[in-house]
Amino acid sequence: MKARIENNKFIGIYSLAYILRKEELTIDWQLTEVLPTEEELKYISLMFDFATNKYYEGATPEEIAEANKPIVPESISRMNLEIQLLVLHGIEIPNIIEAIELLPDYMFSPIQKKIAIIKLKTANFFERYDADFNLVATLEGLSQENLNTIFINGNKL
Repeated sequence: MKARIENNKFIGIYSLAYILRKEELTIDWQLTEVLPTEEELKYISLMFDFATNKYYEGATPEEIAEANKPIVPESISRMNLEIQLLVLHGIEIPNIIEAIELLPDYMFSPIQKKIAIIKLKTANFFERYDADFNLVATLEGLSQENLNTIFINGNKL
């Protein structure tokens, strides 16, 4: 793909289109202009080449890394969560329940403790951004990046 610039303004993107010419039964390539979506515009970085005195499309290493980041799933199954906690961090659900029970009441009220324990014992799925889940994970020493990794890897099982 090539970016099209007119009067230092971004106009569109050119891409090669695959054309089958039926009358000749031959395959041809034709340069066509397509307008990028808003999502694509986030990753288009125009650069100026002083040698050729022209703009060209490119992306910085940071932009490429950002575009290639895996998407963190919103939820994960109980089985996948338990496997990831054990494999990545050596943590088991009974140990988490034990840690919750030992928390002082000023951190987690007795009702909050019971609710968190019920969720841990009975939930079939865990939400990535559930407040209780995140608090318990933090108390277990898991960072937000650790949780993202658990959810990403768990979704691959």
